[in-house]
Amino acid sequence: MTDDAHYDQMARHRSDRIMLWQRLTVSIQGDWQKIEQAGLDLALEASLDLLMGRVKTAEIFRATQGDCAAIVTDAEELSSDVNRICEMVALVTGSMVHANDPDILKRSRAILHAATDLRECLDRFQLAATDFRDGFPLQPGGRGVLSDQLTGGMSGRFREFAEITRTVWRKAGLSIGGNGVPDQGFTKFLDAVHNEVFGRSIPGRSALLAALRNSWPKPRIR
Repeated sequence: MTDDAHYDQMARHRSDRIMLWQRLTVSIQGDWQKIEQAGLDLALEASLDLLMGRVKTAEIFRATQGDCAAIVTDAEELSSDVNRICEMVALVTGSMVHANDPDILKRSRAILHAATDLRECLDRFQLAATDFRDGFPLQPGGRGVLSDQLTGGMSGRFREFAEITRTVWRKAGLSIGGNGVPDQGFTKFLDAVHNEVFGRSIPGRSALLAALRNSWPKPRIR
């Protein structure tokens, strides 16, 4: 990519991001100005990039317990083919052990050593694959998406973003609502982001908001 093309790509990305923020903050412009004035919009931008990246990755890489088990099964099936090849190599090279041609002897030793390495490599892979499979929590009935179970799924990823947003709101001197205190755009912002990223309303919205308002851990803003 040329420097001009890279610059154009970055300019388009920045333009798209500006339009995105405008869509997300159109109903909370006054509150958003306080966040921008405090320089905290960059923290939210980085957090949103992380959320969107994790969601995109999760859409591509999804694994069940059965997928992990299949790796072990396939390795076991491959093992018989590798053993057959190694036995054939041993037979062929053994028949050449007294060959007069030094080049033939050199090549024979090379393939024999390679076959040994292949067998040892597959053994190590089988052990690692079995350990990999056995280290995961059980899934009832073998169903479900293991990758979601281990990472907290989409709700877990969004909650991490929501916790960063709570920190930003409070650092900007804004209220996140609750107990009769007015909500200064916090809920509207979370609703807008979730609709933008996931295309739907926040599942368990009331419980999430209550948990955010009733606890006060302080995630580091990078």
